[in-house]
Amino acid sequence: MGSRWMPVSFSDAVNLNPTVKLTKGEEYPFVDMKSVNPAWREVTYNELRVFKSGGAKFLPKDTLMARITPCLENGKIARYMPAGENGQAFGSTEFIVIRGKAGVTDNDFAYYLTMWPEFREFAISQMTGSSGRQRVPVDSLAGFNFILPPLSEQKAIAHILGSLDDKIELNRRMNETLEAMAQALFTSWFVDFDPVIDNALAAGNKLPEALRESANLRRDSRQAGTRTKLPEELRKLFPAEFEYTEALGWIPKGWRVGTLAEVASLETKSVYPGNCPNEVWTHFSIPAFDQGRMPKKELGMTIKSGKYRVPETAVLASKLNPQFPRVWLPDVYNEQNCICSTEFMPFVPINDAERPYLYVFFGLKNAQSEITKRATGSTGSRQRVKPAEIAAMPILVPPKILRKQFCSLNRESYLKYTENMKNIRDLISAREALLPKLLSGEMRVSEAEKLV
Repeated sequence: MGSRWMPVSFSDAVNLNPTVKLTKGEEYPFVDMKSVNPAWREVTYNELRVFKSGGAKFLPKDTLMARITPCLENGKIARYMPAGENGQAFGSTEFIVIRGKAGVTDNDFAYYLTMWPEFREFAISQMTGSSGRQRVPVDSLAGFNFILPPLSEQKAIAHILGSLDDKIELNRRMNETLEAMAQALFTSWFVDFDPVIDNALAAGNKLPEALRESANLRRDSRQAGTRTKLPEELRKLFPAEFEYTEALGWIPKGWRVGTLAEVASLETKSVYPGNCPNEVWTHFSIPAFDQGRMPKKELGMTIKSGKYRVPETAVLASKLNPQFPRVWLPDVYNEQNCICSTEFMPFVPINDAERPYLYVFFGLKNAQSEITKRATGSTGSRQRVKPAEIAAMPILVPPKILRKQFCSLNRESYLKYTENMKNIRDLISAREALLPKLLSGEMRVSEAEKLV
């Protein structure tokens, strides 16, 4: 291609649905559409499946682009990167596979080319078919023309954008770890009752039959040294006996069965952003959650329907399609003028601990299976729960001092989580600003390197 930027069509620059040979009857890694998270650059396989005949076929580092609505509009594009493995794979028939062309395009650059908003908007404009099932014809992508940089510059562009994505993913992995650690503590204290069982065993108290297997597992782990003992002053806050309840079965003695409404109030004050067309709103929506929990800043004129005002310290729980848990902590973003989709239930903790929403946040995550049972409506993505019914749902209410201790122990993790989210937001903004400028030639690599 030489050292100059050259005009090309998309289909001449990359390989579309390149040939990958699979043997019928043999097992291969399989990637379905729901595995692609628009917030992540990469996707791995979620199962091994016997190949029969259909489906998109691809190799590691190939780019998978959803061709069906609304998956493409929602940003379902990712590179296939199996964990520590090589070889052929296949997936949903709704993927278009994109690969760099030898001597023409760098494979990493081909991914960012596919992520280019100008290209994605073109692909969306080419959709055909009946409403709700529209797809992008592969042949139509030949109509997208652009100026292709030389290979050396393609690699430099991909390196700059890739370094930003590396930092975004590092922050996300750190937050996943922080969230998992807090979830593990919540489960240990308020679901598995580890400290209560330990106290009961130490006191020689008889345990209910339903808890004896758990007690044996905990005794084994304690003897093996795999569990950390609680400090004495914290251990004393937990009882050493259980009592039976009709609603929740065996619970720690002195704790009680209450409702979610006792620890968090449901706040559904409506606001209509369209009445303030030039005001900027921070919009927490279902798509924004699915695209990496990053709320969108939008002008009131672009928001056509009514929303809920998001109070400070609120916890947002999805009432739509609850079998896919969506629980959000808006306070992490430290934004003003916050609103949310009416598909969320805003719960505000009542007179609790220093960071009370952490207890409510993990409590709602833990209650997702119970929330799902209360869903009504047609099967699939249009099922909903009734917020008033969720607020009245029976829950275990531990003493306030334990809820406060849980929040206090996770305070530093929460602050680190918040810092990481701000870093992610800034890095995403930088990548989204640089990508179209670098791919269009408006900005050259040397300028971008200085900015990064």
